[in-house]
Amino acid sequence: MKTQPDTLTKIQVQNVYLSELRAVVNLYKRQILHISETEVANAKLTAAFGLPLAVLTSDRKVVGFARAQINDLGAIDLSCYLEEDFLDDKHYMALKAKAEDNLHYTFSRENQQTEDLASAIEQLIYWLNLAS
Repeated sequence: MKTQPDTLTKIQVQNVYLSELRAVVNLYKRQILHISETEVANAKLTAAFGLPLAVLTSDRKVVGFARAQINDLGAIDLSCYLEEDFLDDKHYMALKAKAEDNLHYTFSRENQQTEDLASAIEQLIYWLNLAS
């Protein structure tokens, strides 16, 4: 019996690796900051970038990411961004679930979670801005 091929076999939700950070940064700058391709290299990141916690890849290309950031009230917010072709509930929920797992695993000290996240964001932004 022949089965239908799974259309999601090439799509993966995974941890963010160093090799994917440039793609995540570029996706953030294009989608959230609405910066053109020619301006992407010169735009500096701020704490609003947050900390990427998970990526959605299709054929090894980053097509979405989830991040944690500190909102104006000092609470942690998780948000997901997907390229237009991948905007659907299935991808969004899988990406958000992976990000939540990674957030709780990485920042497990309950009373210090916000402070630890803020420190990690600050260090990442500093490093990424130096590297660009």
